[in-house]
Amino acid sequence: MNKVLAIGACLLAGTAACAEEWPEAKVRALERRAMEAVADLALVPPQLITAPVPAKYLAANEVWAMNNGAALTPKGRLWASWVGGGDSPDAYTVCAFSDDNGETWNLPALVVDGHDPKRIPFPRSNIIANLWTDSAGKLHLFVSQSMWHNDGRMGVWETVCANPDDAKPVWSPIRRLCDGAALNKPIILRNGTWLLPVEIARTWGPWANMFGTSDKDGGAFALASTDNGATWTRRGGVVVPESNWSEPHFLELKDGTLRMYMRSRPGLRVAESRDEGRTWSAVTKPVGMDQPAARCQVRALASGNWIFVKHLSPPDSYNDNKRIGQIAYLSRDEGKTWEGGLVLDERKSVTYPDVEQGPDGLIYVTHDFERGREAEIILHKFTEEDILAKKFQSPKSRQGIVVMKAMGTKHNQKKRK
Repeated sequence: MNKVLAIGACLLAGTAACAEEWPEAKVRALERRAMEAVADLALVPPQLITAPVPAKYLAANEVWAMNNGAALTPKGRLWASWVGGGDSPDAYTVCAFSDDNGETWNLPALVVDGHDPKRIPFPRSNIIANLWTDSAGKLHLFVSQSMWHNDGRMGVWETVCANPDDAKPVWSPIRRLCDGAALNKPIILRNGTWLLPVEIARTWGPWANMFGTSDKDGGAFALASTDNGATWTRRGGVVVPESNWSEPHFLELKDGTLRMYMRSRPGLRVAESRDEGRTWSAVTKPVGMDQPAARCQVRALASGNWIFVKHLSPPDSYNDNKRIGQIAYLSRDEGKTWEGGLVLDERKSVTYPDVEQGPDGLIYVTHDFERGREAEIILHKFTEEDILAKKFQSPKSRQGIVVMKAMGTKHNQKKRK
């Protein structure tokens, strides 16, 4: 121990003698081992906190909100998920539900939080998640975990609720599926295979390049299950040029081609696979589809038509203030052409849409508004006919329902004055 302390003192002093005894390469190797050991703390399962959740997770004490998404359960309960704590190492994931088709919302029913200072005195963020109901009616929450904001490896974790319509939903022990993060829902292929879109985000900060990811490019790949989610296997993927978060999502075309849409700095990008995600084409720009470097949604509806929910702002926009509005289009030819144009929200700082559809055809879109100021999660309900008519005209349609509004005093209230 004394020798280690002496070497440390020499390093701080920067003496030539120390450089000879402890060369730069050896110092860097020691630093890397230490950083890898700290990053491995993200492999410890996060906490699953069920209702009644502590007051700090309630809207009255929250200061920030980013949308994850929504999912309907077999009896019509609508679940929503968002991120609290900040777009930062402080992030945790919150889930709540509505039993009146999204008109009113209960207190949070589940929180996933990796912060546990009694066991791990470093921040572990749970910042990327999605909710999905499978064909058996089970509700899945896929949620990421990382040391700090992004350690370059992250990790997709899953917990499943078999009784999501009950008064007291019960969640399975959370398990880690793979490296990466999954912001968008899985799809079920015609042969019954489940495919979850996963990303490896561009790394910054102390873990840059440590786990084999580039500090310039992020990756996107398919995680597959052929046994209804019991086991998962990684399939092929792509590197997304000029990407920080690629936020991939999948669609299966009528001819069996699998298409992946991804976010990049230049705008929306696409790749295709003809072998169920095992190999992929080169990444290209989709024809006739523009979107800034932000999350969008291209989803297949029950009718066979596709929906495209995107920003109103041009593709060269990036920061939140330039992410203007949300608008929905409809395609009847698998994305070759787009019709309608239902404006959901015209304000600035409206981001991260997610799409769900009910058995009656009603479409649900959630997104956030001014994450660190107004900090709201917003819900819209509409039909395909509304998209084509460019207005909320159907009897069940509703625009701008507030799911959650953060009201904490840390900075929100000060900025509102």
